[in-house]
Amino acid sequence: MSPDVVTPPPPRSKSIPWAAILLVANLVLVWALPLIPAQDLPQHLTYIRIFADYGSDALPFHDFYTLPRGFQPYDSVYLLLAWIARHSSVLTALRLALSLYVVLMFVGFDALSASIHGRGPGRRPLPSALMASMLVWSSALAMGFLQYFLCVPFVLLTVAALVRGSEKDAPDWVVLSAMPAAMVVASMHLVAAGALAVFAVLHTLVGVRRRGFGTRLTMAAVVLGSLVTTLVLWRFWGGEVLGAKPRGVAFAEAWRNAQGFEFVNNMLDATWYDPPVTFNYLVWGTLGPYRIVGLAIALAAVVACIALVAPVHKSEHLRPEARAYAQAACTFALFTCLIPWGIQVPSEITWLNFRLISLAFALMLPLVPPGWFEVRRARVGLIGLALVYLGNFTWNAIGFNREAAEPLRLLSRVPNQDVVLSLVFRSRSAYFAKGIRVTHFLPMYFTVLDGGIATQFWAKYTEHLPIDYRPGKRPAQSDDWSPQTFDETKHLRDASWVLLQRTTTDDPTGVRNDADRAEKKLAKGADMVDCEGIWCLYHVKGKT
Repeated sequence: MSPDVVTPPPPRSKSIPWAAILLVANLVLVWALPLIPAQDLPQHLTYIRIFADYGSDALPFHDFYTLPRGFQPYDSVYLLLAWIARHSSVLTALRLALSLYVVLMFVGFDALSASIHGRGPGRRPLPSALMASMLVWSSALAMGFLQYFLCVPFVLLTVAALVRGSEKDAPDWVVLSAMPAAMVVASMHLVAAGALAVFAVLHTLVGVRRRGFGTRLTMAAVVLGSLVTTLVLWRFWGGEVLGAKPRGVAFAEAWRNAQGFEFVNNMLDATWYDPPVTFNYLVWGTLGPYRIVGLAIALAAVVACIALVAPVHKSEHLRPEARAYAQAACTFALFTCLIPWGIQVPSEITWLNFRLISLAFALMLPLVPPGWFEVRRARVGLIGLALVYLGNFTWNAIGFNREAAEPLRLLSRVPNQDVVLSLVFRSRSAYFAKGIRVTHFLPMYFTVLDGGIATQFWAKYTEHLPIDYRPGKRPAQSDDWSPQTFDETKHLRDASWVLLQRTTTDDPTGVRNDADRAEKKLAKGADMVDCEGIWCLYHVKGKT
């Protein structure tokens, strides 16, 4: 080629508008939905509200609750969002955090995809943008694991730096960029930090005999060192990491009480779920946390996308650096399906496999080669798939908000200086999976939105949670997940109001019978004020 001939730059990708459209659409949902459908989220927002307004004389928080004496990484999100909430509101603080989460999910996924498949002027951003959008409204988010799902983009960013930094020609800034991202993860959630550490180790071990093992080992050391250093610093400055002194591992006792390898269960006090439950987690983690209709729609869209892509995609060989990542990602995905649901030693950690299965999907999806979507029909298939995922969440989230509006209207009639007891029998939504009970903690919005006292509050039911009741100030409450234990002579002692969620015809017969008995008991000590749908508000007799 003549030196005078200038090679024209590659044409600007037509996929850029789609990246912007998907990003904006997700941000619009964050700000347009009245409530984010997520099971445990109201409890986490309650901690934020108490931290934000603990000193307010207009609210009763100081009379009921005590703040933590030390600091642990789990508190970091609460404290940051509480500071924002003091200048706005709890929901505004949440929306700002979710907005950052959405943007970083797109950035992190694109960075990880680029580190796997290579960078260059011809790299297509369309697959990264669309597949990142498919990860935003994950099953971990639907469960309301606030600190955990906010960590996921930072895990993607760290892993992107881990993979890119393992290449021989990687600039120093890429290696160093793994450190702040890993430190953020360690400062937010220990399970996410543990998952990141496991992946870093796997990424090194699967490439022991491959070229570049030394650089992979160096990058793993950078990530692991950042995680450990951060936790040590928080321990030094804050005094706590797990929220309490960790339980010791009694090896000898566990071995004496076990039959063979069963000693692992005794040693960690582990809880395991059977394969069908784990399969549920896999389905929700990949297709979405919805009921059968939503899952069927998502599955049909996946099949249709594969049908459009399969005849036209080109076979692409992974780069040597990417093969180690692929093996590590597949091994990590298998690992997430084989670990227990929860352990109690050294500290209580639950929903382990559920959380990590969701993360494994986020780490596996970038392996899809962008080159598969060079042909228009393949791009159309992927665009359709991403729109189905986004539309699925949007439709179900709107339905959930219609359900949530009923108890919120009832709670708005209660003075915020009073105490509300809740009896939630159905818990489930008509739109989200039965195992993801997004309506169960709706009574907690009495605290989040109005600043009142809801007896359903977790408080410090496990040691890593930061806020507890003052001695003698915990209101009487039947077991939250067993409302059939309600006793009108004991459980109406401290509450002035009761919010009851009735059952429907698709609830089990035993649950419907329990709810009917509880409502008859409630009628002896409280007067019905009003009902909205299956929610009813009662005023306790003799209470002003």
